[in-house]
Amino acid sequence: MSATTSALAADAAPAAAAAAAAAPAAPDNQRKEIFVLGLSYSTRELALARHIETVAPVQDVHILVGFNNRSKGAAFVSLKDPSQVDEVVKKLNGEPLDGRYLDIQRAKPISELPPKPRIIYRPYPAPRYGRGGRYAPPPRTYYSAAPRPRFHQHQREYHAPAPAHKVHQKPEPNPNRTASELTVCVLNLPFVAKETDMEDIFEGFVVLNPKICRTRGGLSKGTAFVTLISHEEQQRAIESIDNVQVEGRQIHISAAYLLPEELEAEKRAVEEYNNKK
Repeated sequence: MSATTSALAADAAPAAAAAAAAAPAAPDNQRKEIFVLGLSYSTRELALARHIETVAPVQDVHILVGFNNRSKGAAFVSLKDPSQVDEVVKKLNGEPLDGRYLDIQRAKPISELPPKPRIIYRPYPAPRYGRGGRYAPPPRTYYSAAPRPRFHQHQREYHAPAPAHKVHQKPEPNPNRTASELTVCVLNLPFVAKETDMEDIFEGFVVLNPKICRTRGGLSKGTAFVTLISHEEQQRAIESIDNVQVEGRQIHISAAYLLPEELEAEKRAVEEYNNKK
């Protein structure tokens, strides 16, 4: 009877060992770390440890910080007793600390974490050549006596840029104006000159209807028109007064170009002067 019992026990021992090896392992609930989210940036390790120790004793606290040594609002807390992890999560999850409601979870192993998204970095697409795309630059020819083409054959025709400022060109005279035989144009006058100063400039001449050109604001343009009594007086004034210095400015006198109505006005002024004599 004893031999039979020992034989059965010997046969059952390997079967029990195989069954124990095939049985699933106990759930990995022996991790003694918890993961805390939603921390205030001003919360320190000591304050978090005292908050957790209201339920279970704390072994270590590690608050995650960034490159600027500022808290990221998350921390890992290690407990002394791994069996109290679920109790801390149940009692303190959602409780406030320093004005923030905490999100406390059991620290998961790396195998339970979701996989990180795979980011594929692709280079920029190569430029397209031809219609609708960019054109390839002309190949560089070093150590070549042939002149290098300045532009590619597919590029548009090159147009020289416009000059920064237009070259001043003297405008052609108005075809509606005619050279007067009685009125002269005085240029480069002092800006303080008035109509009454024309008699001093044209000393020895009879001055009729002196007029200084002004802007809309009433400022002098340095130009005046003076009517003389005859064509001989006009020529004599041009020869004698041209290039004369007036208050540091060299004036220029030439025959004026007037419109038909202005020519009639100067003739009437000369006739009125002759009638008064």
